[in-house]
Amino acid sequence: MLKLNHLTGFGSGASGIVGTSYLLDGTTDFLDVPDHADFRLGGGTGNFTLELWIRYVATGSVVYFMQGDTASDQWSFHIGGGNLQFQTIVADSSTVILAGAWAPSTGVWYHLACIRGWNGNANDWAITVDGATVDTTTNSSTVPDITDELSICARGRDGADSLNGYFDEVRISDTARWTADFSGSLPTEQYTSDANTLLLIHGGEAYTGALTGETTQSCVALDGVNDYLTVPDHADWSFGAGDFTIDFLIKFNDKTNAMFIMSQDLDGSTNYWYISKSSDASGSKLKIKFRASSVTLAQYTMTGNWSVSDNTWYHIAFVRSTTSILLFIDGVSEALTEDTAVSTNDVGNVAAVLSIGVLGSTGTGDVDGMFSELRISDTARWTSGFTPSTTRYTSDANTVLLIHGDENGGGTAAFTDSGNTGHTVTPTGDAFLGNGGTFTDSGNTGHTVSENGNAIRDTTVYKF
Repeated sequence: MLKLNHLTGFGSGASGIVGTSYLLDGTTDFLDVPDHADFRLGGGTGNFTLELWIRYVATGSVVYFMQGDTASDQWSFHIGGGNLQFQTIVADSSTVILAGAWAPSTGVWYHLACIRGWNGNANDWAITVDGATVDTTTNSSTVPDITDELSICARGRDGADSLNGYFDEVRISDTARWTADFSGSLPTEQYTSDANTLLLIHGGEAYTGALTGETTQSCVALDGVNDYLTVPDHADWSFGAGDFTIDFLIKFNDKTNAMFIMSQDLDGSTNYWYISKSSDASGSKLKIKFRASSVTLAQYTMTGNWSVSDNTWYHIAFVRSTTSILLFIDGVSEALTEDTAVSTNDVGNVAAVLSIGVLGSTGTGDVDGMFSELRISDTARWTSGFTPSTTRYTSDANTVLLIHGDENGGGTAAFTDSGNTGHTVTPTGDAFLGNGGTFTDSGNTGHTVSENGNAIRDTTVYKF
């Protein structure tokens, strides 16, 4: 697989690199776009084309395009009960304009289109599969003006009727792209935006947004129940007497419980090191602790309480500079209580896997939340207050581990980190990479598109 790059683009949306689709698992996964006049199809009475390529992993009811999050007012292009349909609902009154039987198979790419302007007449409609009609009609209905987001491959914000499979090359146009059977001339490459392109999603558009607001970027998601990442033991995290920095962005879904953010734990009691967050009654604390042969070599605990909030991103950095251990939250230096100092400045080596989001592999203190831009460095990156980066890190000579949160295109498979050494990182349980990003579509208007649920970019199965 290829790696996403939030800063320079990737996949079928970036020059010179092709081969990206979206993969949804059928459970509340979708893309959404804020309301815009572009989505009042044909201005209500004019020509338009809705189209995309899909490939099912499992068939079932799916809403391909929908605007409107209530049952009383909406328009949608969907399949249900074995019929492809275009439907409008206005003030609880439903009109099924098109409905044609279709029974898709799994593992096959299909081009689907809903077109108004068939036969060159604005009142002629058609639904096509691979360019052949499954239903046509003549109808003068007005497409309602819906003031709600556009959902792609699910039914509104609740994510119902989500696609279980892949989709690629999503396009909305203010013209009838085809007016007659085009089964002999299906598209053979990704589209180029033109004057009639209102929305165009290749699947590889560059992500947008600052890292300090990680709802706009991909990340590693853990649900707090046996979810974590592991990396094999390596000399890179034998800190010894040298300087180091461990920093990351983290967001807690539920701050209540104690959590182990990162650890190496050999035997559960005598040889380990970890970074932890205490339980949160009146306020949490952060701690870093090193222990060898039942002796605590170093333990530093945040002196004051940390007023951590749920669903808020924080940049955390633990730094050792010569003999000092430093803690920074969002770039602000925090006082540490030196519970146990390192008299020799040597924290030794723990010959165990590196675990992220749990203590060792014990299932103790699992993180319920999200990580991004997790980095270990063999240098003191900061020794005084600083402004955290709002862009992705670039690996340098001091980077011994770097996890952006979208390596390998996301998902649950093992991947190689983005640092210099090439460590293999293995997700366990429901640990999931690569969801939650936003990007600007490739059409003319510049719509902001957001990933929801476990919508991920896939570089192994794609149409173009």
